Amino acid sequence: MKKTNIIISCTLSAVMAASASLGTLCALAEEPPMVHFIVENQTFPAENGSPWEGTLLDEWVSIGEADTAASLFESLISDKGLTQTGAADGYITEIGGLKAGDGSTSGGWMLLYNDCVDDAITAYTVPAGTLGDGDELRFSYSLDWGADIGYDWMGTDTSLSTLSFSAGTLSPAFSPEETEYTLTLSQGTGSVSVDLQAKNKAFRAKIFKNTYALAKTEYKKGKEIPVVSGDTIWIGLGHPGFQSYLSDGISETVYQIHVQSDTPVESSDLSSQPSTEPEESSQGERPEVLPEEMLKALTEKALEQPERTAPGSEWTIMTLARCGCLSGSDREAYLKNLALSLQETGLSKATDSARVLIAVTAAGADGQHFAGMDLTEPLADMEYVSRQGLNGVVYTLIALDTHSYEIPEAADPAHQTTRDKLIAEILSAQLPDGGWTFFGDVYDPDMTAMALTALAPYCETNEAVQTAVQKAVFLLSEVQTPEGTYSSFGQENADSTAQVITALTALGISPAEDARFLKENGSVLGGLSGFYLSEEKGFSHAYGEAYNGYTTVQAFYALCAWDRFQKEQPSLFDMNEVTLTAYTLPETSEESPASHPSSVSQPEASVESTASSAQPATGDGTIAPVLLVLLLSGGALLAISKKPSRKSR
Repeated sequence: MKKTNIIISCTLSAVMAASASLGTLCALAEEPPMVHFIVENQTFPAENGSPWEGTLLDEWVSIGEADTAASLFESLISDKGLTQTGAADGYITEIGGLKAGDGSTSGGWMLLYNDCVDDAITAYTVPAGTLGDGDELRFSYSLDWGADIGYDWMGTDTSLSTLSFSAGTLSPAFSPEETEYTLTLSQGTGSVSVDLQAKNKAFRAKIFKNTYALAKTEYKKGKEIPVVSGDTIWIGLGHPGFQSYLSDGISETVYQIHVQSDTPVESSDLSSQPSTEPEESSQGERPEVLPEEMLKALTEKALEQPERTAPGSEWTIMTLARCGCLSGSDREAYLKNLALSLQETGLSKATDSARVLIAVTAAGADGQHFAGMDLTEPLADMEYVSRQGLNGVVYTLIALDTHSYEIPEAADPAHQTTRDKLIAEILSAQLPDGGWTFFGDVYDPDMTAMALTALAPYCETNEAVQTAVQKAVFLLSEVQTPEGTYSSFGQENADSTAQVITALTALGISPAEDARFLKENGSVLGGLSGFYLSEEKGFSHAYGEAYNGYTTVQAFYALCAWDRFQKEQPSLFDMNEVTLTAYTLPETSEESPASHPSSVSQPEASVESTASSAQPATGDGTIAPVLLVLLLSGGALLAISKKPSRKSR
């Protein structure tokens, strides 16, 4: 929309009307919800020709179920004996005789909703929305497109200029660049209110308690927030979810204020406290198990399986290697069995080729010099890679980047694979909602995580990739369940949740601490633990189901990814620190055909062969192509930086 539309006429749109329907408003509250209207002119003095200056109106008005911001404003102006033009159309051009264009050709009315100029819609449009208790609608006259009242539509600074509280001592003293504070309250103080100003009124500040998430209750500036020692007040600016029109390049600023007192008590919001009791939900009990406990148990189980070195066990081999638990004897046994199998049967799918290359690399063998074979050669043919659709493209890029492999020349130059082609194909498949999918036009969290895994290494150097990744990460935050989990094909499940954990760690985003992925009942890691079966040392696909091998292998490498993140090691699929050596089959006596599996596409016996028959296999093999990638999915949501910051952004 044109920026001039916002100024030369106050778009009642975004807020006034972004407030249109109030049917969901606090019907059971003891006191009626109130909205604060302010009309002011601080820029055009009377001595220069303004019909008035200063504050013309400052009123709190109760709102009913049938009210809209526009109707409330019209009634208020009429009750005060004042005039206004444009409220009915959502486009204010005059209040109290002060008209757009007075004092300056760039003069006009601007609407600030909770201190932020809201330009989310086109002029003359009044969308449906909900006006909340404590909302403020401030009509300010500007002579310079809003710059003189603190609005800069070209600006990118999302910090606060001021921050204070109605009680307590803030430490350290507020500074816009400092984002973490302690607020010390005197004994008996049970609530505080926040006063703040954004440096740029183009950005809306939102206030939450204990969990920074759009789904949580928002507290308005100046309204009381009940607090006790242990609570954390979160204030964010620049989040795309706060204002739909924000560009993806805006860097969000998030402030944390930790509340403490002389007499600490339990937090007023249990979502911020570790729980010693199993949580209950509509799915039954979901006891939270520590990630290190689950990883230890899964590692022990994997090492007990005699088939762990068979071809088809690539994800187990990779995970053991990346967790530092792959013994020399297991490594040699797997590489030998794989080489013999490849000599007999070869590979028929890009995902097979990619999976094998990933495992071999993790085991320290050079994929381009493996028993006389170049495992990257099939992936050099873009036609072969694309035959499996987005799935093949994604895993080809992941595999080639495990050790920055140089792509060999394709037999047909017209089919030559390049990293640029792979990236472009992934970007072109991104959906309008920000995600990726196996088919259709609605995101799937698994495919979204895999695509991000492939794109991550390019975020620093490719602006289009960075934009796509930011958009998808925002989507994953928005669709996360209150339990911290994810749903795919309409079912809350461990597989999707594991994919996102792997992805977030590669992106440098903590699945245990980043506010975007902390929901009402827990984090992503906590959500995954709800599917854990302690006796089986594995996972179920969905709540209440039996052990599922395909799910377990994905959870295994997700937990390994988290372990590496905690230790500040390179992400799961970034194996450039691994020293590679050429592998040659040892000279041994001829083996019988039964001495090794006949196909590398065979399901991994150690973890996968006991999968519930009620669940489709989510790995490769003979399953439907649309689900083929789920096992391969152990991918990682790739890091936005090569050395990802542990600090939440």
